[in-house]
Amino acid sequence: RITKAAINVLTAKDEVGVLYYGAGGEKWLFPLTPAGEHERLFTLINTAEPGDMPTFAGTMKLGLDGLKASDAGQKHMIIISDGDPSPPAPELIREFQKDEISVSTVAIYPHEGIGGTDVLRAIASSTSGRFYFPQDPNQLPAIFVKEAKVVKRSLTSSGWEMQPARTMAEIKMASRSTKNHTHSDT
Repeated sequence: RITKAAINVLTAKDEVGVLYYGAGGEKWLFPLTPAGEHERLFTLINTAEPGDMPTFAGTMKLGLDGLKASDAGQKHMIIISDGDPSPPAPELIREFQKDEISVSTVAIYPHEGIGGTDVLRAIASSTSGRFYFPQDPNQLPAIFVKEAKVVKRSLTSSGWEMQPARTMAEIKMASRSTKNHTHSDT
């Protein structure tokens, strides 16, 4: 229900992927895919049987590799967890930072209450993401909708314009013309 709500706010061309820990370990439920394929994606979501992830490292590495291969203008990961998996290695966090991939985290029923959220807080703060600790699980869909909107707003405010694909020649020509003009953010 939560993942479906987030997908519903995305445009058909936005990419979405879902990773989870299940029988056999970390895996993609589906890799980065246009959100417009929501009927197929929803069927896959309905069949997922996530387990208790022992470490953040494997899932985060799969997500990092998938996002690095994407040509999306804004790259963002959301982790939902009870906070008890082992933390990722500092080298993995540095890769997220280097590639400017933000990670927001959502704490759900941490075993030690707010004290069990330290790893989730650290992941979010070190990757320019946001940390959430909803007291009511019914808030989860709203968090995902907010995250989807934040990513879209970031693209708009950073100067990205959502336009149809252009040829390399058009991109090079546009690049040359911007070098000859100055812009101010007002």
